[in-house]
Amino acid sequence: MKLKTQLLLVSLLMLSLPWAGCQSMKEIANVMAENQKINLSSALTAAAVLVDNQSEHIPGRHHKTLGRAIYAVQGKDQVNLDGYDNDWLQPVAPQLYLEKQHRKLAVQAQYQGQQLYLKLTLTGPPITYFGPNRRAYDAISLKGLGKNDQVEQYLLRTEAPGEFYLQRKTHHVGQYLSSYPAYWRETDSGTVIELALPLAEFSHGISIRWQYPDPIHGLSKLGTNNTFRPLLYQHDLLDNALQPLTKKGLDIFLVDQAGWLLSQAKGETVDTDIAGFWLLESLYAWLLENKHLPDWRPLFKQSRLVYPSFTQQVDQATWFKEGYRRNLLLVQPVTLGQPSQTYYLVGTQQGEVLIRMAGSAFTRLFLISLVVIFITTFALFAYASWLSWRIKKLSASASSQLQGDGQYLGHLPLQHDKDELGTLARSFASLLNFRQQQTDYLSQLASKLSHEIRTPLAVIRSSLDNLQHSSLNEEQQQYVQRANDGCSRLSKMISAMSEAKRLEQSLQDYDREDVPIVTMLEELTAMYQQTWPEHDIQFDNQLVDHDIKINLYPELLVQALDKLMDNAVDFAGKENAIALGVKAEWESVVIFVHNQGSSLPDAMGQQIFESLISVRQGQSSKAHLGLGLHLVSLIAKHHGFKVSAKNQQQGVVFSLSLPTRH
Repeated sequence: MKLKTQLLLVSLLMLSLPWAGCQSMKEIANVMAENQKINLSSALTAAAVLVDNQSEHIPGRHHKTLGRAIYAVQGKDQVNLDGYDNDWLQPVAPQLYLEKQHRKLAVQAQYQGQQLYLKLTLTGPPITYFGPNRRAYDAISLKGLGKNDQVEQYLLRTEAPGEFYLQRKTHHVGQYLSSYPAYWRETDSGTVIELALPLAEFSHGISIRWQYPDPIHGLSKLGTNNTFRPLLYQHDLLDNALQPLTKKGLDIFLVDQAGWLLSQAKGETVDTDIAGFWLLESLYAWLLENKHLPDWRPLFKQSRLVYPSFTQQVDQATWFKEGYRRNLLLVQPVTLGQPSQTYYLVGTQQGEVLIRMAGSAFTRLFLISLVVIFITTFALFAYASWLSWRIKKLSASASSQLQGDGQYLGHLPLQHDKDELGTLARSFASLLNFRQQQTDYLSQLASKLSHEIRTPLAVIRSSLDNLQHSSLNEEQQQYVQRANDGCSRLSKMISAMSEAKRLEQSLQDYDREDVPIVTMLEELTAMYQQTWPEHDIQFDNQLVDHDIKINLYPELLVQALDKLMDNAVDFAGKENAIALGVKAEWESVVIFVHNQGSSLPDAMGQQIFESLISVRQGQSSKAHLGLGLHLVSLIAKHHGFKVSAKNQQQGVVFSLSLPTRH
């Protein structure tokens, strides 16, 4: 893995910064949520005190009403009494439903201001209308229980469908006076009666009775049996009393045990559209951990609480999610005096504080973290690039010292730097300097050995000559001959070791010439074929321009090629061909010798051209001290050529790269 990649991965640790910030904000969010619960509970406690003080305004609070209540929803406009549903809130289920002898009575209530509207739906046998001489007919008796237990009674009867007036009972027995208008309308499904009455007269209860003709009993009755049913509705005085306790996002509702809404006070709605970016919204949702919460939905449907189990959640905080916002629902009971009745205060609070935190602090943290991560990553990447450049520079310089002729120039980059790379560069310099000393010693070893061995070899040779002139038997002459052969071999080795030194000393004695390289190589190929007839030596000309001339030292180049060809002959078997060729490369001409013998060791590289380096295995009749290719390297260096050795699929190719000059 490259250094840049490593530092880039290390820079990913900077992601722990926004993670730590998010964890802190999650803890803050939890603390704020707990404070939100405490604040809402305090508001409901204060609301309970106000409800107790205003209990006389709760409909039916001080009266023992029996049976199922009738709830009057608050309408938007006045109801036009015409027997149609246009002015009634839809859909509105009947609040009172009675049934007897195939007859059904349904009652719906709605109010606007101080006016109570009732809608009675009668289904069953055909209606028998009122007549002067008719004793049995259909009629509705309606009673209202108002303030101070005042009872008002009305009679609903008409001679025909259409508009009519309610008959209000007076203090005289059996006497009724026309009072309020109503409307009687026949429909396919039954009879609809709409009427309007003062709300105050029915504020604490309502009783209704339908009397109809019965062939057996004369008259039968269907209704509440003279008992008052509570008339529930939302009282304005309670709303006004609770309103000061509300604030932005906090709503308070008062309901009875059945969940009917008796009072409500709503605070200002919280604007939730503050993130504006889907990614931030997703991050907010993750931050607040809202996914496991149930979805928020409207609390009331047709003025009735839609959470039927709210009485079992008393003093328990229930959280809901609305987008990435958390809403709190809290229920607190209120028990009022004599007669004892239990009501419930329902409080809701939208997560305004959490939203603002997510919309401001989290956004700032997110943006700051992004900037810090970007700057840090860029700085680490730039530092990694600079550090990588220094390492590559040191590596390239050290590699150049180890390649080519292996000469150490005495300087490496970064040697004067004070950091670890400077220490590494100085260590490399020490190693290369030591290697150069060894290389210089090996390059001079051959001449020193030849000088030191030459004198004792002459003494041995003269002694052997004297022995040959003495009278020796056959066995002794055989020993002397073996010693002479050994001396001859040593003499050849001394000559070979001296050859490199003599070549270095004589390099300046040669003159450069412009030589037609193709003609020269063709002649050399023919000469080599004659010298080694047992080998197939071929000339491989890949040049387009056969007349190209190269400025060089022809005698020295011939010596270098002789060494390369001699090396090729030693390694290539008689069955393998040897190619001497020339080809063109970028601004240079390359002379190559390709033998199909054994390959070079992979780790050898340019070391094959150093002094006293040999890869031959086994014994040979010739003296091989690893100086042949070293001579080729000296000649190439004197020319300014490049020499190289490279393994092929079959054998090895030795190349001399010559700069072109026409």
